[in-house]
Amino acid sequence: MKTSAQVKAYYQKQANSLFDYFNKPPKTFSENDFHAMRVVIKRMKALLDLLNKAEPRVHRKKYFDPFKAIFEQAANIREPQVKLKLLAHYRNSSIEKLKRELSRQIASEKLKFSKMMKVSLLKELQKSTSRIERYLDEADRKSIAHYLDKKTKVVQKLGSDKNLKPNGVHELRKRIKEIYYLQKMLEKKGHRFARTDDFQELLGKWHDGRVLERGIKDFMATSSLPAKDIPVFEKLRQKITNYNQQTYQSILREKKAVLKSFK
Repeated sequence: MKTSAQVKAYYQKQANSLFDYFNKPPKTFSENDFHAMRVVIKRMKALLDLLNKAEPRVHRKKYFDPFKAIFEQAANIREPQVKLKLLAHYRNSSIEKLKRELSRQIASEKLKFSKMMKVSLLKELQKSTSRIERYLDEADRKSIAHYLDKKTKVVQKLGSDKNLKPNGVHELRKRIKEIYYLQKMLEKKGHRFARTDDFQELLGKWHDGRVLERGIKDFMATSSLPAKDIPVFEKLRQKITNYNQQTYQSILREKKAVLKSFK
């Protein structure tokens, strides 16, 4: 299969997956649906980033904006969902207050999401997708290889930092995701790039833990908590912080082996 046809088929598969969600009433969306929708859009964005570099006529922002609106609103739902899931096994009357607040946030953001899912937005997405597909017909192996090589060098440089700080880990996570989906698409099943799967999961756990840590801190700062509740949240925040630090150390230990997949 020609690279251009392979890339186009992959993009069409992602676009079809996204459009399938428009056939579902927003109220029937599961927790995983919002996550899956964001993953699909990330894959589409990765291809659009490639086109943006390989083809001067492609303006990524212009074509991605309709998808970005959905992506960001899904994130507004997904983030409190992640926090609520991580807090599920904590049974405490004080923490239940935070859980109720997160549930209210989810309901509010889902309502906003429902209002977004209109026929007009679907038409805008289809129009953008059609234009992107025309450009994908012109994608060639050389431009794709050049793009991946350039992105790979960025990952290698970030990952080789012996004093990688948490902010650097966050940047590494973003950079890996920029090329991860393209690698998975273009390489054969079982290829060395598949070794990044576990590392991606580890980075995801670390990121979710950081989200929860910030969420607890914000809740403590913005809510009028009774004095008896403060020690409970302080203890919980410290527990989450310790978990994040342990995960961070695991990332530092694993990154050297994973970087071999980017050579």
